[in-house]
Amino acid sequence: MSRKIDDAIDKLRSEAETIDTRFTTMMARQISELIKTDTDAECILQQGKMIAGCKKEFDNFAGKHKQGGQAIISPEEAEELIVKYFGLDKPSRDSKDDHVSDVIDIMDFL
Repeated sequence: MSRKIDDAIDKLRSEAETIDTRFTTMMARQISELIKTDTDAECILQQGKMIAGCKKEFDNFAGKHKQGGQAIISPEEAEELIVKYFGLDKPSRDSKDDHVSDVIDIMDFL
């Protein structure tokens, strides 16, 4: 992991600890999992881009999609909102890199 990625994750943790709600802790964790490159880290480290701002995007989305006074944001919708707010590179759903294994098949060498 690069220094930029570490800095971005530290920023998210610090913000989550300052706000100190279960929602922001969960959000910080989900955002951290989306940081794959230094470019993603730079997006998180941008001045003015914070968990609180991202939460407002969630609140706005939920407000527009209420049914019976309630709203649900799916994991895919949450990821899309996070990617859009921070300007992250959108992860490929078809990418096999998300599940890279450390297992080496000996047959590959034969």
